[in-house]
Formats: sequence, structure tokens, C-alpha cells
Amino acid sequence: CHLLSCFAMRRRRSLLPDPLKLEACAAGDAASVALTKNTSTDSCRWSVVKFCSVCIDAFTIAVSVADMLTDMLVLISFQEQGYPGFFVASSSIFVLSQVSYAFLFAATFAEHRGAVVRVIVFILVFPVAQFVPVFTWLEALHLPWVTRALKMFGLKPSDQQKASHEGSGTLWSLLQDKYQSHSGFLVEAFVEAVPQAVLQTVFVVVAGHSTALNTGSVAISVFTIASKGYLVSYALDVATFTFNFL
Repeated sequence: CHLLSCFAMRRRRSLLPDPLKLEACAAGDAASVALTKNTSTDSCRWSVVKFCSVCIDAFTIAVSVADMLTDMLVLISFQEQGYPGFFVASSSIFVLSQVSYAFLFAATFAEHRGAVVRVIVFILVFPVAQFVPVFTWLEALHLPWVTRALKMFGLKPSDQQKASHEGSGTLWSLLQDKYQSHSGFLVEAFVEAVPQAVLQTVFVVVAGHSTALNTGSVAISVFTIASKGYLVSYALDVATFTFNFL
């Protein structure tokens, strides 16, 4: 009986939970909860970043189109007001931007073709090159009908040139995708928006007066340039990146 009671007592003790095991389980549960909270926070922040990315796209496209239209109207106004020098200078900026856009298109989508084909693509795109920035953004969305159209003309879509960073879930990969899709808008900022803004500012100083068209065109050009600030705003922390961009 004594042996049986001792055995039963030891069995009951073995069934009791070990305090060290309880502490380990509690610590594991706490770590799991903390990890879940961190994951949820990161997911929320990433959703905010993606929403901001869509807003930046919409703003960039709207400003780009508005900048092109106002610059063309200012060009016409130079001719109508009798300022041939400013008309020629503004026209030269447009020609330079057309050349830059056409070169970007040929270098991006026809890089695998021979020199003769690239020259032909350059010449064909040149008359409508002002729309290349918008097309570059549209093509970066990898829409099936855009990809089919490029392949039909023997051109190479960007999704075949490099693997997309989309879905990797990092701010750096998002900026890489943004740089690819906004390459045309970046070219526009440097070869069209900046020179046109400077030229129109000089016109206001020389002419001694300004119109609503001139003022609006300069303001839109400034917005076009400022909207590219995300390229120099990168930071590991999302909050810091947002602060730098603003």
C-alpha cells in the first residue's frame, strides 16, 4: 500500500505543470502577440504607402498634362504678343523635349533591335513624343493589351527586361517601381518643366508684366518639378520618408 501511494503521489506530481514550462509558454505567447501586432502595424503602414503611391501617380499625370497644355498656350501667346525671341526659345525647348522623349522610348522598348530599327522607331515616335511619359507610366502597369501592342510592333515590354519589384513589400522596391514607371515624367521635369519655367520668368522680367497664363504655367512647372521629390526622400522608416517628401 505504501508503495502504491508513493507511486500515485509521484504520478500526480508529474501531471502538475512545470513552473519553468509555464513561464516559457507565457513568454512565447507574449512574443507571438507582439509579433502579430507588429505585423498588423507594418501592414497598415504599407497600405498607407500604397494609397499615397496611387495619389502621387494621379497627381503626376494631371500636372504633366496641364504643364504641356499651358506651355503650348504660352508658346502661342509669345507669337501673338510679338516676342519672336521668346517664341523661338520656347519652340527650341519643345523640340529638345520631343527628342528626349523619342530617345527614351526607343532606348526603353527597342533596345534589343538593331541601330536602323531604333532610328526608325525614334522618327516614328517623334511627332507624338509628348505623350511618351504617360505611355511609359501606362506600360509599367503591364496591361495585357499594351503588352500585346508592343510585341505586335516588335518592341520589348519592360516586364520582360527586368523582374518587377511589386509585391516584395519594401519601400525601396516601391521606389524602384515608381522610378521605372515615372521615367518619362522625370525626363519631362529636367528637359521641359525647368527650362520653360526659367524662360517664362525671364519673360515676365523683360516684358514688365505677367498674365494669368504665365503665372499658372510657371506654378504648374514648379509643381511638376516638386512632385519628383520622392527620389531624394528615401528613408528606411516610412514616417521619415513621408516627412522628407513633404
